[in-house]
Amino acid sequence: MNQRKNIDQLSDGELQAFRGALQKMKNLPVSDPDSYQALAAIHQHCPHHSEIFIPWHRTYILKFEQALQKQDPSVTLPYWNWASTGGMPAACEGDASNPLWFAERSSPAARQGRPYPTQSEVDGVLQLGSYPEFGGTVDSAGHLESGPHSEIHDWVGLAMSIPVTATNDPVFWIHHGYVDNLWAQWQQTNSGTPSNVDQTLPIFNNKIRDVMSISTLGYEYVHDAVAAEFPGGMKASGSLSKPLAAPVGNHRVELRFEELQIMSKASARMEVTIANEATGQSVKLSQALIGFIMDSSMCMMMPGMGKGTLHLDITAALQRLFVWGKNIVIGVKLIPSEGGNPNFEISCRAVRLVVG
Repeated sequence: MNQRKNIDQLSDGELQAFRGALQKMKNLPVSDPDSYQALAAIHQHCPHHSEIFIPWHRTYILKFEQALQKQDPSVTLPYWNWASTGGMPAACEGDASNPLWFAERSSPAARQGRPYPTQSEVDGVLQLGSYPEFGGTVDSAGHLESGPHSEIHDWVGLAMSIPVTATNDPVFWIHHGYVDNLWAQWQQTNSGTPSNVDQTLPIFNNKIRDVMSISTLGYEYVHDAVAAEFPGGMKASGSLSKPLAAPVGNHRVELRFEELQIMSKASARMEVTIANEATGQSVKLSQALIGFIMDSSMCMMMPGMGKGTLHLDITAALQRLFVWGKNIVIGVKLIPSEGGNPNFEISCRAVRLVVG
């Protein structure tokens, strides 16, 4: 399953790989259907102001992601969470040496006063109960398209504000990555669809029903707001609570402790506290760490013998706290076993909440 992440949360290696694949696409001849220029030109056929706007773009950016992966199979298309970033992602700034930079954008001064999506506006769109309101009708735009989506195009300005030139700016792709992310979130609590899911999408010749499920398409969104870095490792004697908050929908949720490695031979347990931010109610979960970690494939890793991923399903805990649609706070700490090594240490690159 491909994981799409917030561009602000990519590791240095992930960002470098994304930029490298993008540059390789730009270097391909225009006659190559996987070249940046050829894929960008498709957007002139985009059906705006229509109920097929978001399924058409889901297909479009998936095609773009697949072209990136032909250059580097490790790359997935990141997304730009407008509200949390509060402006142009740092990864897209710079100069012509950065393939995510683009000259034809409005200056920061020119953007002053232009509408920009807030978290409350995004939340309001996600709370819409019908597909016509959210995604549009046969001949009119839904609030996702006409609201935050269009605001970002106009806020970036110049090329991005004109449909036939918008895709020339690389920020287009990560912008629409978040549009698709929001549709995926909305789908988790709503069953509405375009009026005719058997309709064929222009240019791509697949049906709307073919792109209704992102899991069927082979990808998922990692909800960035709960990512926390532990660059110095985690030690039982340190301050280990990590407040992590993110919106949670009505679906399966797991914590993933990525690149987890035991650095010393000892026994301990990892205690994870999950709290309802509004009520303060909490649930504690424990995971034994007895000299090795078992990942989802039940592979044992002894201390010092490699890294793995610890998966912790927290869906039931969230259900007990009645937090669907609310914010949660997650704390993580290590507790040595009685009489154990108080300096028990593991390294862990990141803790991520994965909504599946």
